[in-house]
Amino acid sequence: MIHKPHLNLLDPAFLAADGNEFADYVAWFKADESGATDDLIDVTGTNTMSVTSGSNIPTTTGQMDDAREFGDGATYGDQFAVYTASPATTGPGRIFSFADGSGGVVDKTIALWVYAYGTTNSEEYILGTNSGASGVGGDPVNSRLMLESCTTAGDPKRLKFGIYDDSFPTPQWVEKDCGLINMNTWYHVAFGAYTSGLGAAVVFIQLDKGTMLTKTAAQNPGTYNQGQTSFVGGYNNPFYGRIDHIGVWERVIGTNAIDLLADGRNYS
Repeated sequence: MIHKPHLNLLDPAFLAADGNEFADYVAWFKADESGATDDLIDVTGTNTMSVTSGSNIPTTTGQMDDAREFGDGATYGDQFAVYTASPATTGPGRIFSFADGSGGVVDKTIALWVYAYGTTNSEEYILGTNSGASGVGGDPVNSRLMLESCTTAGDPKRLKFGIYDDSFPTPQWVEKDCGLINMNTWYHVAFGAYTSGLGAAVVFIQLDKGTMLTKTAAQNPGTYNQGQTSFVGGYNNPFYGRIDHIGVWERVIGTNAIDLLADGRNYS
């Protein structure tokens, strides 16, 4: 295991339950700074995520401590973003990517707290990656966690995670939702992707201390793109709500560890 002195690791109870010395915990976005930037801490040190759209992303009451509040009624949604230029295959701009640079899927888990206000928008992007240097506009999105409207009876919103399969001739999203959620309520959501023993791509999502739900798809060479920009909050698909404590692991951390996070263990 590589020692990562730049990161504030989770508490000993989490480490023991996870059973793997918390290996591969690679990034942390606490989302509690103020102003036009916030810290994305990864194995290289502290990187800066900057506001690339919207005029302000205020700090408000969070689940763990403070949180960032997205959606101020601007023409386009508020968004943080950080960019990594090609030909580099790693960097903060790819911290939310699930591709390995050769078209395959990497094992990765992302977990965070989400509090959605709910709007009439059919899709609200919470975080993900896209291919453009600006991180905004019409840049193709490669991975996304979003709040989606649906036609099921009851509360019409659900959280869905997906990665984009760009293979010819039928590009498609490989995605899975975790079911209906209530608005104005804090939820812990963990999601990610991995390559199965049969070489297939698997995406998964788990809400609070529920069941980990999965979707499997064939994985062809050159199928998945890394993107160059990691974003929090949407631009053309703005998110309206609060985000608190985003953690990133380069492996599937498992339901026991996710349950501890959902119990309120801090990421720091």
